Amino acid sequence: MKSIVFIHVDALRREFSAAWMFAKRLEEQGFAVFLTSRSTTNYLLKFVVPDLLVLSHPFTISQENLAKLKLKGTKIIVTEVEGIVRVDHDIGTTYPDFVDFENFETIYVWNEWSRKWLYKNRDTKECRIKVSGCLRNDLIKSIDIKKDKKRIGILGRYELINPFDGRHNFENLRLMEKRHIERWHVDLDSFLIVRDLTAYLTQNGYKVSFRPHPNENVKAYNILKNFFGENFEVNEDFDYYAWLETLEKVVGTVSSAFLEPYFAKIPIICIDSLFEYRGPPNLEEWRKVTREASYNPSSQKDLYSLCLREDLVPKKSKRLDEYLYDLYSIKEKENSNAVDFVVNDVLGNINNLRKSSMFKLVIVLILKKLLDILVILRCIIENSGAWSLQNLKQYDFNPFFHRPNEFMIRSFEKNKKRNRTR
Repeated sequence: MKSIVFIHVDALRREFSAAWMFAKRLEEQGFAVFLTSRSTTNYLLKFVVPDLLVLSHPFTISQENLAKLKLKGTKIIVTEVEGIVRVDHDIGTTYPDFVDFENFETIYVWNEWSRKWLYKNRDTKECRIKVSGCLRNDLIKSIDIKKDKKRIGILGRYELINPFDGRHNFENLRLMEKRHIERWHVDLDSFLIVRDLTAYLTQNGYKVSFRPHPNENVKAYNILKNFFGENFEVNEDFDYYAWLETLEKVVGTVSSAFLEPYFAKIPIICIDSLFEYRGPPNLEEWRKVTREASYNPSSQKDLYSLCLREDLVPKKSKRLDEYLYDLYSIKEKENSNAVDFVVNDVLGNINNLRKSSMFKLVIVLILKKLLDILVILRCIIENSGAWSLQNLKQYDFNPFFHRPNEFMIRSFEKNKKRNRTR
């Protein structure tokens, strides 16, 4: 008899590493755990009632279906994957009015601000709200910098000019409001800067590793690989942390992806000051504070000079440290223990957690494997938009394509060792 757990992985490159480690910790406690995705979760729930369902957002499954699952005995929790601090609009989007919080046992948020906001602005009387921090941060402390000199990472964010599903740009422009057009300018302006920087670095003997945004069409980068030559690579790995380990510096527009290299003490170069970039007003505090921990060249010449400097050290920002504590509830990367917090809370505070028979477990194993195969077959047959092999490999977790890498295994073993010595 084991409790059957489904963990929904909403976005492969954002969540798989942490979800896998979370699953391994639950398995150590005697759970039978299955990772599901956007292409499998809803279908699997039509045939199987898990004992515990772990979601990335409270609206991943329809509220009606969540209520049915709860009536059938499933305990449902949410572990935040997109935490927020001091931005009412964004947290209101993550936890919209229509969410019925009675469906959930616990919602694990990143910080105290979010917990208080939910208690104040949503009817959460039947649901516990607990501060766990961000599960992904448990991996950052395992980053072992093996800096490859003359290897610079560039963060891409060109999902508007290079959409993941290959749609024509007119598909977006025909409906887009004028106030959103700025993002097109940002994509184009920053692309030109990155293009020229890549040409300069590769011609000067540097390796440039480009990591596209998850919402981009990775295939399109073959054009650039052919253009820039062997010193240019496109990093398609789902694991961001393993990529960071290999870099001397990170370059890009201001991004939440700056926070991991900041924790890992990798120099960051922000190119925002090289073109006109305002960004949404509600994120002004975040942009300003995040840029404090990066180098902000004021000219193309300064940008090239910073990239070539081998003695460039990571910048430190007291204000960003304070902001990160408010956001993540940790002062240093070594303090992150979010996975174990959630595991221990599930063990200690979710009452009447059902256990399923071995027969049901075998049925789930067969159904899950069959469904993952059917998803692959559908992608081969349709091969367009969301249902394509490229999109599946890039965006949706599927165990036939995505297995734990060396970094994930090393991180899990390190965390297990730390727990034993506590």
